[in-house]
Amino acid sequence: MTAITIANTDYEIIEDVQDALIAATVSAVALFDSVTMAMTRQQVDETRFKGAGPNCSILYNTTVEDSPSPEEQVGLFVRVTLILARKESISGADQKVRVENLLKIVNGTKNAVHAGTLTDAAGWADGDYVHRKIEWGDPTLTVAAEGQWSAAEMSLEVSYVITDSVSH
Repeated sequence: MTAITIANTDYEIIEDVQDALIAATVSAVALFDSVTMAMTRQQVDETRFKGAGPNCSILYNTTVEDSPSPEEQVGLFVRVTLILARKESISGADQKVRVENLLKIVNGTKNAVHAGTLTDAAGWADGDYVHRKIEWGDPTLTVAAEGQWSAAEMSLEVSYVITDSVSH
């Protein structure tokens, strides 16, 4: 039998993203009341509409492997969907204010991830494409009425490189 080690870098990156979001504050107030990891939409639904909010669920999608240059290295990226939710509590606020408040947590999320320590993240290129260290998908907003939850979803890809095919 061959002895192997498992680096589990994709999980470490997701954990770094979670840590960055947990640590994020705006004017000494936490950006999120709760930041959880999930594997299914059902798990997301069980946690994102709890408490006062805002909340964030990190939904794991996949880890994709490719071969960048030089050939001895393996380029990968882990893809997650971030589901952000905030309870609408502003009485009489119009759609504009609710969109503004939802975009604040979208932009705060991006700032927190970029400011966080993603130790293993690294951009890389193959013959067809350059993979940046952090890539964001377009956010989709669902704005709700007072007393209900507004939500935003956006994809996040974090790239990294391993030195050989047995360093996963």
